[in-house]
Amino acid sequence: MAEEIKVKKKTAIWIVWIDESNKVISIKEIPNARQLYFENKATGLQTLNSLVRKGYKIG
Repeated sequence: MAEEIKVKKKTAIWIVWIDESNKVISIKEIPNARQLYFENKATGLQTLNSLVRKGYKIG
């Protein structure tokens, strides 16, 4: 699992933090949030757009 995360970090060009309990998305680290790694911004923006439609706030 740790190796998989390292590989994702190396290939990721965009990383965001998702706080699922408070429904917040950030490009800065948030305590108790999980990281999402994206290999390109187009995929990342599609995912973030989907989360915003579900009520997540960007902050």
